[in-house]
Amino acid sequence: MFTFPYAINNQVLPVIDHATDLGVMYDNHLSFVLHINKTVNKASQRANLTLRCLTTRDPLVSIKAFNTFVRPLLDMPRLFGARLLKCA
Repeated sequence: MFTFPYAINNQVLPVIDHATDLGVMYDNHLSFVLHINKTVNKASQRANLTLRCLTTRDPLVSIKAFNTFVRPLLDMPRLFGARLLKCA
């Protein structure tokens, strides 16, 4: 694959394989696999931490903890995608 060397003030810009824009990671093929993997890993870690820290096994408390600590991580990409669809 041929890449043209871009420069600003005679300074060649480095070629990168991924970037983050507005908190969303994507690679040079515009794939969001890196972002999805990072989000899933973070949500999984937070869910496991929440379960380890809870002293009760009451389902209502577990659901409330999940909705408070884990679900916002998983809802953010969905909300971001919905905004993009509305703009198009």
